[in-house]
Amino acid sequence: NRAKQRTEIPSLAILRHSSSIRKQRRERERKEEQGVLKMEEVVLFVDDLHKISYCRICHEAEFESCKELEAPCACSGTAKFAHRECIQRWCDEKGDTICEICLQRYEPGYTAIPKQPKKIIVQDEVINIR
Repeated sequence: NRAKQRTEIPSLAILRHSSSIRKQRRERERKEEQGVLKMEEVVLFVDDLHKISYCRICHEAEFESCKELEAPCACSGTAKFAHRECIQRWCDEKGDTICEICLQRYEPGYTAIPKQPKKIIVQDEVINIR
């Protein structure tokens, strides 16, 4: 009787394991059909890391974003590329469209509102401490 129990337990365990694998496979297929996969399930192969371009402002790699990189001025090397939105935000922040590295105007079509000088109001007050 004991020998019979020993043979039944492994077959039951195998049946449960097999059932679990089928269930996981069906769940993955369902997610694939719906286009819902976790990021760890997606693999990206990069042939040569030295050929990857990065945005000089946000430092995002070209394959990490849907946004395209541009060469908006005469800079070269690692400072050559940037997202259009990043350069425009930088122009808005500093108040002009001139690259501070190569001193060329960002092209095409960047705009900037000139910065107004900030007013600083200084008031002198005397406080007596007793």
